[in-house]
Amino acid sequence: MISNGYLAYEEYPIPIEEIQLEAALLIPGINMDLMSFSMPKFSMQVEGQEFQSQMEFENLVNYTWDLNTSGALDLGKIFQIIPVEGVGLKGLISGNFETSGNMLLIEEEKYEQLPTKGSVQVTDFSLTDETLPVDISITEADLSFDNQQIALNQFKVLFGESDLQMTGTLENFIGYALKPSEVLHGILNLSAQTLNFNPFLSMTDTSVTDAAVDTSVLEIIRIPINIDVVLKTQIGQLLYDNLEFKNMDGKVTMSEGIAQLDNLDFDLLEGDFLMSGFYNSNPLLPLFNFNFKIASMSIKETFSSFNTIQEMAPLAKDLAGVFSTEFVSDGAFDTVMMPVMESLSVFGLIDLRSATYSNPKFMKGLNKITGDQEEILKLQDINFEYGIADGTLIIEPFDFKLAGRTTTVYGSSGISGVQSDMDYILETDLKTGELGAAANNMIASLTGLNDLIAEEVRMKIKIEGNYEDPQFRLDGISKTKKSSGDEKIKDLAKERAKNKLKEQQKLAEKKIQEELDKQKAVLKSEADKKAAALKLEAVKKVEDIKEEAKEILGDKLKSKLGGKLKGLKKKDGD
Repeated sequence: MISNGYLAYEEYPIPIEEIQLEAALLIPGINMDLMSFSMPKFSMQVEGQEFQSQMEFENLVNYTWDLNTSGALDLGKIFQIIPVEGVGLKGLISGNFETSGNMLLIEEEKYEQLPTKGSVQVTDFSLTDETLPVDISITEADLSFDNQQIALNQFKVLFGESDLQMTGTLENFIGYALKPSEVLHGILNLSAQTLNFNPFLSMTDTSVTDAAVDTSVLEIIRIPINIDVVLKTQIGQLLYDNLEFKNMDGKVTMSEGIAQLDNLDFDLLEGDFLMSGFYNSNPLLPLFNFNFKIASMSIKETFSSFNTIQEMAPLAKDLAGVFSTEFVSDGAFDTVMMPVMESLSVFGLIDLRSATYSNPKFMKGLNKITGDQEEILKLQDINFEYGIADGTLIIEPFDFKLAGRTTTVYGSSGISGVQSDMDYILETDLKTGELGAAANNMIASLTGLNDLIAEEVRMKIKIEGNYEDPQFRLDGISKTKKSSGDEKIKDLAKERAKNKLKEQQKLAEKKIQEELDKQKAVLKSEADKKAAALKLEAVKKVEDIKEEAKEILGDKLKSKLGGKLKGLKKKDGD
């Protein structure tokens, strides 16, 4: 027993006062399994703030306990008593905690039968650390819990420019904490005016060169297979590297190592995004399948902001204007979370309301064939299909005006940068009589035909080489005649493209479910293997116990029989 205790050290400025303690340890005999510990009273004060606790513990065969604590802890005062170099910590943590139960309930996984409840409140918490780029403070936190769930009633944290609030519930947290195979379930609501992750991106090893910084800090993001959490987000502004996401709203479900995005809506580079799909972190190289809808986005800003666009479509460097697109993509990420180009598969529709293409080398080569003097291409109200398969970008035919003439472009190119090979065809209607003698002579010399003067022809131009050094050559000339059904054919093509996109989206949804089912099957198979192994181990233990029991009983029987035989011998006089 301690009554009105006092504890102080010369090195520490704050004493611990009013220490009250009643405790008893009982070992009734030599059997340690019957040991029990009782602490009906413990309390202390640090500058008027009280902490108290009571505990009962017994039965070393089936640990049985009854514990409750309550009080407040001033972290600032604790750090004055026990300072940590380079770290500053302040804040008041108060609350209460009650739990009782026994080890058998845990071994039998009957966590719901463990009476547990409590609450924790945090106010004016702040952390400064020399290793962190920003200070972190929790202005308010309030959570309560029982053996069923944790309820996060309020959580407000500030770090740098960021402000984050979170509420929600987590279930089966006791099982999750005690057994790796148990799954943590939850629904969390996350909101913020601003989230700025850039200070943390700068936390790189100073020995790494600048050229390597972009990838050296990246690694595969693995989602734990034993969490099943729905995260609902509302973020006003999210800053990551050179990107600024605005008005982010949507739902992310993380389950069995897979993150599923449902209608994640946000603004980026003055465009509107709507994104759905999944990210499967379980394979060695993670898989993804995303469905994007993008409206009114700047081509130049998109090109300058995304390395993948620079790789896949370097031609976009010389495009200016606004585009909208809808596409389905799937593939794998490499070890630095960049798409593996060979695995990438994309199908989509693109809409260029008003755009221009200006590349002097490209235009000079094209003009040499057509005889035009155009310096830029104007692309107005253009729609076309595109896709990526086997490391190749495929552009389906689309029409635009070149020097006032109807022109069609289609073909393919690589997606590995400016050195990628191009294989495109440009077809344009040409009135040879209006081009003058020089152009007609050029056509005649290229084709060997002299009877095309004053006729409208269809000129077919092959575009080869690469983006840095495009090569043009005339691939053919034919007579052309407009059909009254051309517009109807175009409308049908657009309708087919939309239907194809819908099919791709349905396939994407099916793929999401297949990935989830596949992962569930893997987990079930692993669980069955573990269960079978445990069963075999349990059977072996039972057999071992039986054998041991037989030996013990045999020894005891022999001992007893031996004693009786000795007695009989004595009686018989032998």
